[in-house]
Amino acid sequence: MLLMWGCGFTGTGAALPDGGGDADAGVTPDAGTTDTMVAPAPIHAGTALAFNESSRQYIDFPNIPLPADFTIEAWIRPASSGREEMIVAEDKILNPPDQFRLALVATGELYFAMSDQSSNYFGLMDYTKSGTAQFALHSPSPLPTGAWSHVAATKSGADFALLVDGKIMSTFKAASAMFARGTELSFRIGARMGNGGPDGYFDGTIDDVRLYTRARSAAEIASDMKTALVASSPGFADLLSYWRFDEGAGATAHDDKKAFDGTVKGGPTWVPSDAF
Repeated sequence: MLLMWGCGFTGTGAALPDGGGDADAGVTPDAGTTDTMVAPAPIHAGTALAFNESSRQYIDFPNIPLPADFTIEAWIRPASSGREEMIVAEDKILNPPDQFRLALVATGELYFAMSDQSSNYFGLMDYTKSGTAQFALHSPSPLPTGAWSHVAATKSGADFALLVDGKIMSTFKAASAMFARGTELSFRIGARMGNGGPDGYFDGTIDDVRLYTRARSAAEIASDMKTALVASSPGFADLLSYWRFDEGAGATAHDDKKAFDGTVKGGPTWVPSDAF
């Protein structure tokens, strides 16, 4: 995201005298001056990555050790529906152990699913069902195509929540809080591992993907989902990884936490982002 702070003073431009107030504290200047405080503007989206499903485009990472508790967030703008599409995943198709994915079903509803290394789903998934009924955590209606939505999933012990645009869509209490996972699967944005190649390609645009080391509340998610984070932002220390996609070009998606950079595969397009 571009750093567009826009803070400063108008009028005479004179500095405040000692004791006359601190701009960062939001204190009004002394009466009689013509200076007017201008609050910092939000940090806006800069660029994002547009993926074309038919061109097999995604971002590839090494295995990322997932925290026991977490929040995963992203801005997405689906371009189509009709197939299962991965937003973020660290699993493999038809491989019951170590499932982890935030994705869309073929009819466009958002869902989250995961399992442990012994193929235990603890009620989060039921392979005997189909569509959204297969997943305990799913949105009640499809996400719009051609429009931005903010999506998130949280885990705190056995308690899970799925959110769209900062609002809780679904909650679930699993049968167990223990989700031990293996370490051999690649983490991917816009796809997951398949048999012989990637699978579940996303068709549309993705921006501002965040992976936190704790479950965040709906209020926390809503409070900063429309602002890019910097090192001084509240909660930045709780991020395990943060991909802003503001490179604008190239084959690397850099992690602002300097933990896990991703390799851009298949040539998705860097585009100006109006996610927020």
